[in-house]
Formats: sequence, structure tokens, C-alpha cells
Amino acid sequence: MDTIEVLARRWVVRFPAIPPVERKYQWGVSLQRVMEENRAAVGAEPLPEIDPEQPPPVRRNAVPLTTADRLTDMCRDGGLFVTGDGRVTEPDAAGLLGYSAGHLKHLRHEGAGPAFHRVGINGHRISYTLGDLAAWLDGRREDW
Repeated sequence: MDTIEVLARRWVVRFPAIPPVERKYQWGVSLQRVMEENRAAVGAEPLPEIDPEQPPPVRRNAVPLTTADRLTDMCRDGGLFVTGDGRVTEPDAAGLLGYSAGHLKHLRHEGAGPAFHRVGINGHRISYTLGDLAAWLDGRREDW
């Protein structure tokens, strides 16, 4: 009997010493890929798709999300790597801001972009903290 390969965009991945973690993918992926990407995992289960017709749950007494919270959510939902101190790479930062990496680099060279960090040998690796990106976005906000 043939087995059916399950493709899902949302998976719950189980690890031996920590609570289960939800992983989200842009496209449906197989159990094999999920297990390859999470080598320490002991198992994974697909989660059902969220119905786009169904309204999101209402958050009662919730604090409004800040720009930094929204950027953090975008990183988590998009599967972007965020360092322990909240930094992302220049291409990822450009994507979060809706710019190309080249345009963000141009803004950095002109001194018109968000604050950045130089890391690595000779400072060739550029990264941005989510807080600096949020502050830069909020500083460019125009009220109508």
C-alpha cells in the first residue's frame, strides 16, 4: 500500500527537552523536510490551515501592537532569522521595510537610512536591530 505524503504550511515540532514549537512555511512542506530542518526534533504533526473566511479572534483588553511588535511578528511568520539581540541581515531588513537590498544600502551610504551595525572581519556584515527599524519607520510617519 502506498503512503500519502502530507504537505502542510503549519507544523507543530516536538523536541525532547523543550515545549513544542510551531513552524510556518510559505508553501506546503513534507514531514521529511520539517524533520531535516529541525534535526533535534523527535516528531512533528501538521496543523490545519486557517480559514481565510473566518475572522481572526478578538483580542480583549489587548495593548495595541507597536511597530517593533509588528516587525517581530513579520519575522516569525516569514521564517526570518533574528539574532539573540534582535538583529536581522540587510536583505531581510530591506524586505521588512518594503525596499530592495540595494536601495537600503543606498540609503545607508547617504546616511538617510535606519541605524545599522557593522559586524565581522572589516565590518562587511551589515545588520539592523528591529528596534532601530521600528524607530526609523515611526520617525518617517506622516499624520493625515
